[in-house]
Amino acid sequence: MKRPMLICGSGAMLFAIAFGLFPSHIALIVSLSFIIVAGFAVFLRERKRVSYFLPLFVVLLLVSVLCFREYRFIEDASSFCGNKTVYGTVCEKDKTGDVVKYIVDVEAIDSIEVDFKINLISADGFQFSPGDTVKMGVEFSGDRAPTKAQLANGIRLVGKISEVYEVGSSEYSLYRMRDRIKDFISEKLNFREAGTIVGIMLGDDSAVSDSVRESFSSVGISHILVVSGMHFSVLAGGIYLLLCRLKFKSRRVGIIGFLCVIYLMALTGFTVSVTRAGLAYLIMFSGFLINRRPDPVNSLFMAITIIIMENPLAIFSISFQLSSAATFGVIVMAPMLSTKRENRTQKRFFGSIYNHLTDTLLMSVSAGIMTMPIIVYNFGTISPIMLVSNLVVAPLSVVVLCLAAIAVLMMFMPPISIVMLLFAGIFTRIMIVAAEYLSGLPYANFAFFDRTIAVLIMTVMALGFVVLCYYRYDKIKKIKKEEQKKYADCNRK
Repeated sequence: MKRPMLICGSGAMLFAIAFGLFPSHIALIVSLSFIIVAGFAVFLRERKRVSYFLPLFVVLLLVSVLCFREYRFIEDASSFCGNKTVYGTVCEKDKTGDVVKYIVDVEAIDSIEVDFKINLISADGFQFSPGDTVKMGVEFSGDRAPTKAQLANGIRLVGKISEVYEVGSSEYSLYRMRDRIKDFISEKLNFREAGTIVGIMLGDDSAVSDSVRESFSSVGISHILVVSGMHFSVLAGGIYLLLCRLKFKSRRVGIIGFLCVIYLMALTGFTVSVTRAGLAYLIMFSGFLINRRPDPVNSLFMAITIIIMENPLAIFSISFQLSSAATFGVIVMAPMLSTKRENRTQKRFFGSIYNHLTDTLLMSVSAGIMTMPIIVYNFGTISPIMLVSNLVVAPLSVVVLCLAAIAVLMMFMPPISIVMLLFAGIFTRIMIVAAEYLSGLPYANFAFFDRTIAVLIMTVMALGFVVLCYYRYDKIKKIKKEEQKKYADCNRK
C-alpha cells in the first residue's frame, strides 16, 4: 500500500470527531468503527488487500484507548471545585481591558500531582510574566467550564485567582527568551507594527491591535496574524535550503535540521498548527538519516495521526483544521492545477518571475478552496477577495517573518539587528495598509444566514476538486521522477 498513513489519519480524524461529539458513548463508537473497517475488509475479499487495513485497526485501537483516558481525565479534572492551591508555571498572558488571563502549566493541585493546563482569570491586579513559577490559591467553579477550543489546546480547568503565595523564576529559559524578543521588537517599532510582528513570529495575538485584527479578518486572512504552519514552513524550509546550499551530507542535514525544528517548535510555544508542521518536517529530516525522502501526503497524515493520538480533541482546534486543510490543498491540488513543465516559459529572468507568481497564485487558490468550508462553518462569513488578499499579503508576511527572524538572531549585533527590524517594520506597514485598503472595498465580506447549506455546497466542491486531482497526483510525481532521472543520466554522461 502506497500511503497507509492516509487511511490511518482519516480514520483517526473521524474517530476523534465522533468522540468529541459523543464523549460518553466511547464503547459504541469503538464497536461501530471496527464494524465499518471489517466491512471494508470483507468487501475487498482478497487477503492481500485485507492486510492493508491492519494499520488502521491498530491506530483505531490506540485512539480508542486514548479517548477513554481523555474522557476519564476530563471527568477527574472537573471534580476540582472550590478553593484549591495550585503549583505550576505561567505559559501565556493575555490582557483584555482590566481583566488579565493566564494559562498555567499545572504540576499539582493541593497535594495531587496533575499534568494539564488551566486558564486563570486575574481581576484583582495579580501580575505575572510567562515563565514564572507560582503557588497560588484558585477558586474553581462548575460554572467556568472550558470550551471545546480550550480542551483542544490542552486546557482542562478555568478558575479565578484568589490569593498568591509564592512567585519564583522558572528554569524554562524559552519563556524568558520570548519576553526578551517581545521587548526588543516593541522598543524599536510602533505598537501596530510591533504587535503584528510579535503575532506573526511568536503567535502572541494579544499584542495585535484591534483595528489590524478587524481589517485582516474581514478579508479572510486573520490566520496570517498568528504563527501558523505556513510561517513555520518558511523557517524550516529556509533551514533546509541553507543546509543543502552548504552541501552537508545527508545524515548531517537530518541531525541539524531535526534539532533546529525542535528548537523552533519550543520557541513558538508548541501551538497545534506549529506542532503539525513541525512533525511533518521532523519526519522529513528523519528520512535524511536513513537516506529516504518520505511522501508529503504520508508525512502530513502521519503528523495528523500523532497529534490526534496525543490529544483526540485537537481536531476541534481551528488552527489545526485550517493548517491541515491548507497544507493538503497545496501538496495535492496545486501540482494538478499547475501547467506542465514543458509548457512553462524558459526565459531566465521574466520567465522565472512569471512561474513564481503563477505557482504562488495556484498555491493560494488550492489552500483557499480547501479551507473555505472550515471558514464558513466556524465564522459564518467568507470574503470573495480572500484569494486576492492572500496573494498580496501572504508574500509580505513571509518577508516580514524572515527579516524579523534575522533581526532576532543578530540581537548581539545592535546595528545590523536594528536595520533588519526597521525593514521588517516597513514591510509590516505596507502589509497593514494593503489589508485595510482591501477590507474597505465594497462586498469585501459576506455573511451567511444559513451556514449548513453553504458548508455543504463548499464541502462538495472541495471534495470534488480533491477527487479530480488526487488520481493525477501519483502520475505527476512519476513524471517528475523520470525527468530527474533523465537529468541525472545526462550529467553522468
